[in-house]
Parts: sequence; C-alpha cells; structure tokens
Amino acid sequence: MTTKQLPEVDGSASRKRNPHMIPWIVTGLIVIVALVASMVIVNIVRASSSDAEAPAPTQTQNPSASADADQDPAEETEDPDAPPPVEVGNTFELPIQNWGVTAQVSSKFGNQVRYTFEGDNLILNSEVIDSLPDSCAAMRQQWGIQKDGDSYSVLKPAERCADAPELYDEIWGLTAAAVDSIQ
Repeated sequence: MTTKQLPEVDGSASRKRNPHMIPWIVTGLIVIVALVASMVIVNIVRASSSDAEAPAPTQTQNPSASADADQDPAEETEDPDAPPPVEVGNTFELPIQNWGVTAQVSSKFGNQVRYTFEGDNLILNSEVIDSLPDSCAAMRQQWGIQKDGDSYSVLKPAERCADAPELYDEIWGLTAAAVDSIQ
C-alpha cells in the first residue's frame, strides 16, 4: 500500500470525546466504587462478628478489707478444688481411641486440639493453652485428663498462673466440661 491509498484521518476529530460514552464511564466508576464499598462492609462485619464471639476479659480487683465484708456467705463456702463455671459454647467430638471413648471439647480450645499420652494421663495441647504467658510456660504441658480405672478427672497444674488467672480458670473449666462429657 502506498500513502495515497490510506484514508486520511483528521487528528482533531479523533481527539474529541464521544458524548455517548459518558454514561458508560460513569456506570463503570459507580460499579468500581460499589465493589470496593461492599468489600469494606464485609470485612467490617466479619471483624465485628469475631469480636462478638471472643469472650470479654474480666477485670480482677485487688483484695481489700471492704471486699471481704461485702462477699456473699455462699461464695465463702465454694470448694476451691471445684472447677470454675465457664461458658462452654459450641463443642466438637474428640475421639480418644486409646481409651475407646469420645469427649465433647469446646471450640474455645481452638481449631487444633491435639493430645499425647503419658502413662494414664492424656496431655492436651491447643491454641488457648499455648496462649498462656511465658511466665506460665511450664503449665502448657500440664493440662489434660487423668484416667483412674473407669473414672476420669481433670489433670491441671498444681498452682494457678499468677499472670493470667482468668485464662487459667477458663482452661480449667473447659477441661472439666470435656471430662464430664466423656462417653
């Protein structure tokens, strides 16, 4: 082809915007903004729902003389060896094949609940147990279930974790609930 055969294009005409394309451009921009806004909303909803499921930390008060006078007499007679009451929430089955039983374990233990055996003791390992502070790191391997014949009991550290007493009580209560559910 020679240059004489090519059609001539007016440069100024091609640079003008076509007014018929403006609605499509506006529509495209609206779609992009709507997609971004929906992703932000979904992330906010997910974050708020996971916050609602997480247990709120409880505040502890330092003991004082006035607090002792205000205590209910029923609280004074509580058994210190009894597990604290906890909200177990959703549970899942944890088969313990070596013992031929199944326990209902709270999902608050985390997504991966593992166990090992040391003699007649089942040692639990989970995300919530691993979240004990470093000052209580030795306690991470002391939670579980103790088997004595046909009965089961909570295996727990002898002393309470001073840096995380609420977490200690939560683990104790959840472990006790699992022991009570063994079939």
